[in-house]
Amino acid sequence: MIESIEGITYDGARLSDLVGNIDKEYIVVNYVGGRSLPTADYQTTKIRAGREYFTEFGASPREIYADLTIKGRSFADLRRIIDRLGSVLYRHDDVEIAFDDEPGRAYFGRYVSMDENLEESHIAQVRIYFLCLDRNKYGAEQTYSLSRVTTIANDGTAESYPVFDLEVMEDSTLIKIVNRDNLTPSGDGRMIILGQPQEVEQESVDPKTLVMHDTMRSTGGWQTASQVDTGNIVGQMGVDNKGFFVEEYDDEKGDRWHGPSLIKPLPRSIGNFEVNVLLENKNTATDYGVGIIEVYLRDANGRVIAKSGFGNSTLSDSQNKAGVTVNGSKFNRYVPGGWNDFDGLLRIDRGDFGYDRQVRAYWAELKNGRHLNSRFLNYHHSVLGNVQHAPLDSIQIAIRKYKHYDTFPQWIKEIKIYELNEVENVEEQVPISFKKGDKIHIDVAKNLVLLNGEYAPHIIHLDTDFFSIIEGINTIGLSNNVTGSVSFRNRYL
Repeated sequence: MIESIEGITYDGARLSDLVGNIDKEYIVVNYVGGRSLPTADYQTTKIRAGREYFTEFGASPREIYADLTIKGRSFADLRRIIDRLGSVLYRHDDVEIAFDDEPGRAYFGRYVSMDENLEESHIAQVRIYFLCLDRNKYGAEQTYSLSRVTTIANDGTAESYPVFDLEVMEDSTLIKIVNRDNLTPSGDGRMIILGQPQEVEQESVDPKTLVMHDTMRSTGGWQTASQVDTGNIVGQMGVDNKGFFVEEYDDEKGDRWHGPSLIKPLPRSIGNFEVNVLLENKNTATDYGVGIIEVYLRDANGRVIAKSGFGNSTLSDSQNKAGVTVNGSKFNRYVPGGWNDFDGLLRIDRGDFGYDRQVRAYWAELKNGRHLNSRFLNYHHSVLGNVQHAPLDSIQIAIRKYKHYDTFPQWIKEIKIYELNEVENVEEQVPISFKKGDKIHIDVAKNLVLLNGEYAPHIIHLDTDFFSIIEGINTIGLSNNVTGSVSFRNRYL
């Protein structure tokens, strides 16, 4: 058996293990270069008297190369092994790259090219190149539970950028995290500040009030609707452990788009609102299947304030799309291939956002507590017409298919409707930015804050300083209204 002098693990795959580890075929790593100190990247400026000064100084991206010997049982087998190697190396994002002779260290980059120098006797000598725009090496990820004051150590040779995962323990207007050892020029600890401070004379105001919550485990309180935009209402809505689904479409009575539709009044009419609907659309489960889920928001007179449809209506292309209609104006959004088998959130809200009254729509997949492949639409007051102030009185849902065509599994899983409350006097009131149980994710390297998995730049205070974990000891202070953890990797040049 041929043994590699070096060992490379790329995105979790050990390159020498891509073949059968027998004498007749193998991948051997002969040499790896480019892992010493990165090249200095600098510019200078000459001044009078012939003197020259550094004006910029840094380090270039790191290029790592590896020399491989690849042997197959035949030329065709050799090409097959190289193809298999290519399928492992091609990545759209940076991945972890590790080497056996640097235990506990990893690089982050991606494969960029290969030189094929010799191919004879079913053997190829190749050189592969990895480009690491981040030139640093990294240690294993470390995670520490946080208390009011937590001391952590960075044993690397460079500052590191932490990730915080927090849970809110009580309704709050403000959250602070400080590194008392990473100091500003004035000698204060750098601080991440989320939300707004509350003065002792200020009243805290909940920005939204839950008006209706339906877990979609019973059709109680729902009635058959009387109107949809196209086609007709037939069939029967059922309930299972996921939510509402179509038990019977009744194709014989169906006219074009058809299916069951139910409507439910709110406990009370509301002006500014936020409607959140969890839905699932398994559009790839059936070849050439079509189906849509519709949500209508109606006022007391039955007028549609806003309507959203989500699903696949194209026979030749299995692709979920979303649309929203306000006052006769309709726009669509989609993520090419990204919304297939969608399991996520539809949100429609109306209020005075910024200096403008708007109706907004938002769609996002929900995976592992994160919002992914999100899309957004907004309608300004000039489009809203006579529904811009009409109180929301009821919500209508529909699951529909086209006559005589196959469909696929669809569910409406949960509905939450909030009334949006305004802060009427900013000098006397401050909004509650965080509710008990909220999850906050802070990625300092990306200046990224997620609130319950959703991108939330609006909660970042202007005085925030996304601090690093400096070399040596770091004392982290945390507000007493949250608990959680911090993760980071030691960095090395």
